[in-house]
Amino acid sequence: GLTDEGLLNACGKCNQPCYTQGIDPVTIGMSDDGVETIDATDPDNPRGRPGITLGKKTTFPSFIWAANSNTAQVSKVDTNTNEEVGRYWVGLSPSRTAVDLDGNMWVIGRNDGRVTKILWDTTQCPDRNGNGVLDTSSLINGNITVLNSSADPLADECVVYSEVINPSHPSGRGVAVTPDGKVWFGFSDMNQGGIQPVETNNPNGSGTNYPPTDIPHYTRDASGVHTRVGEAKHTLGRVYGLISDSKGNVWASTVWDGQALAKFDTVSKTWTEIYTFPDCRPYGIAVDGNDHIWMGCWGSKALAVVLNPAAQTSTVLYMPADKYSAGAQPANGATFALTTDGSQGVNVQTSALGVEPATGDIWVTHNDGSGMLSRIKYDPANPGASSVQMIRGTIDDTGNTIPNVASGRNMRGIGFDAQGFAWHLGMDSEHAIKIDPNPANPRRLLTVPMPGAGGHYTYSDFSGSSLFSFTAPRGIWRTTFNTKFAGAIVSTVEVDAHAPIDTTLGMRIRALDDGGNPVGDWIPVPTNMSADYADYPVGAMTHTFDLSSIGGPLVSSTFEVELRFTTLDRDIRPIIYDLRLGWSRP
Repeated sequence: GLTDEGLLNACGKCNQPCYTQGIDPVTIGMSDDGVETIDATDPDNPRGRPGITLGKKTTFPSFIWAANSNTAQVSKVDTNTNEEVGRYWVGLSPSRTAVDLDGNMWVIGRNDGRVTKILWDTTQCPDRNGNGVLDTSSLINGNITVLNSSADPLADECVVYSEVINPSHPSGRGVAVTPDGKVWFGFSDMNQGGIQPVETNNPNGSGTNYPPTDIPHYTRDASGVHTRVGEAKHTLGRVYGLISDSKGNVWASTVWDGQALAKFDTVSKTWTEIYTFPDCRPYGIAVDGNDHIWMGCWGSKALAVVLNPAAQTSTVLYMPADKYSAGAQPANGATFALTTDGSQGVNVQTSALGVEPATGDIWVTHNDGSGMLSRIKYDPANPGASSVQMIRGTIDDTGNTIPNVASGRNMRGIGFDAQGFAWHLGMDSEHAIKIDPNPANPRRLLTVPMPGAGGHYTYSDFSGSSLFSFTAPRGIWRTTFNTKFAGAIVSTVEVDAHAPIDTTLGMRIRALDDGGNPVGDWIPVPTNMSADYADYPVGAMTHTFDLSSIGGPLVSSTFEVELRFTTLDRDIRPIIYDLRLGWSRP
């Protein structure tokens, strides 16, 4: 019942660290390709001190996720080794896949609405059965194992979530990740579809479904300007594809009802705009670095449509009939002008689109039996000056299909890996096709076989390239700190930084043993196997993270600190100048 008076730590202090150890992030620590040094004299540096900031390049895990629609599975392909390294049961007719901010994969089934989450980093998969080993799909002697099934979806310990999130909507045909980390799913059944969010850290607490009805309608005039039609309302109906822009708006396309594109504001939780277009039934959907929304046009004359939401204008691009036909395609690498004149266009059955991070070019797949890809170089200042380069995606220069593929020309997905190579996934082939995007000589490099996987019905962001390049750019910096004392206590992390509005700086820390192995979880403690970070206050000159408020302090001799940079606008970047650990010896 007595108060402890004069209770001090080893260096004679109470409630204060003994030592404050400064770390210069410019010279100490390791960063991925998403972080770069910023000079003191850089005009974007407001403090006149060197630091580290979010880079212009993008980094994300080196995997693509192929939805094997006929076998109810998803395949994981390592884009460094060019081989399939995992395969997982995920539900009936999987199609749309996406990668979240932690690099983990989400997929929804077209025929059951089942949502599945798979961890990309096998070192983070939980040992649920306590047998001391990781039970997960792997490549053994050239053969891929599949451990889980409809009887036990979680038999594979890297599958951490598998549920039908809304039995009233059994057909999922869209998935998108917003900058706040939420995953949104779209439905295309006859019950008016809608979109519904899932918290990555708490999937079981999935949110409300928002049906796309009663949306303000914007029509397009001959000059490409969209204006609202009085008080007229419009219904999107069945969602066919989803994408998020960098502001957190979710965009939904439909190939059936009204040939339209609709915008959902995730802050107000309302559908705010719907646009309709001539000559285009929106199929695939993508976003570029200017937050322009791109749509592929299925079964219609247009090659693609691009919407500038800020200006509420759009451009319809056509493949000129005098340059292209399904029976006589241009040579590989051929380049020619596109047209905005619909009377000169030809139907090329556009399915998927993907935006190349390195160039901003728009890649398009065709389902007209040609086996061709289009690479659009768009000129927003003068859309009529836009050009296209033709690339043979599933056939070689002599017109032959790729080896061991019956036809290979029912084309679907196009995406990009962390090294900048393009990847194609089609419905007629069990292969994943890797393509060199070099404009001087674009060509198919190799194929990755996935025996028994079946075709790939996917055309969403199956690598995470779009998310990390355009929707939510991020970078990671890490450092380790050795106190030289066993049982040392770290109680604070102090950071000097510039964190403007629309950017975030997140911090997490964990204890390591003498061999550099983690002693326990990061703090803040990850929830549902997803990383959590303590946020640096926007606008603060300096901030001290009190570890006791986020699960600490930590006790060991060595500690690892990680900082994550994000922004909603590539022109606005957070900067870190200094980091100091406050610790006490035992």
